[in-house]
Amino acid sequence: MKKMMAVIGVVLIGFCVFLLKLSGFGTDPFSSMNMAVSEYLSISFGIWQLGVNIVLFSIMALRRKILHIRGRYGLMGFGTIVNMVFCGILVDCFQSIYTWMGGGELEFGARCVVLILAVFGICLGCSLYITADLGSAPYDNLGQEIADGIGKSFRICRTVTDLICVTISLIFGGEVGIATLIIACGTGSLVQFFHTKVSRPLLYRCYVKKKQRRMA
Repeated sequence: MKKMMAVIGVVLIGFCVFLLKLSGFGTDPFSSMNMAVSEYLSISFGIWQLGVNIVLFSIMALRRKILHIRGRYGLMGFGTIVNMVFCGILVDCFQSIYTWMGGGELEFGARCVVLILAVFGICLGCSLYITADLGSAPYDNLGQEIADGIGKSFRICRTVTDLICVTISLIFGGEVGIATLIIACGTGSLVQFFHTKVSRPLLYRCYVKKKQRRMA
């Protein structure tokens, strides 16, 4: 069940990043940076983001090996692989499907609706992915690695990495908008809401049903 939750979470995140891109109000800082650089270099977003994820993962793994530290959290898990490999590629796939279906730019009202749906959807996806607890994406792990290394809070380190991503995105002409700010600063409570109301109860019910089948 946990693996299914991780997969569904990543698919939902990928779809909602595509929706954010479609809305034209910006995407999350990490995706915004990768979209900007990949477009500048004329490389597929999915392939470029996979490459960035591999580099980040390699740097963190090498740091742990050189310094002989384990870190507070494991670097690799099923969820890590699914996220780092497929999230960006899924965005490309949804974009291709939308283009193939003849989709174009949306009017302002439709863009606002898409933005709202995307924010809620990406928070639900994150909640499912986090609750599965099968490993974090390299970028999500980066903030914790930095926090552990310099003795600062994760929130401060994540804010700094997000600001760096936004800066790079702006340098390469990327879209940074209200969605970027919302996701970077204002989605924690919504993710926690989905933890409480959806993801954890779903996982608990699955465990109860599994236990009941074993006792039957």
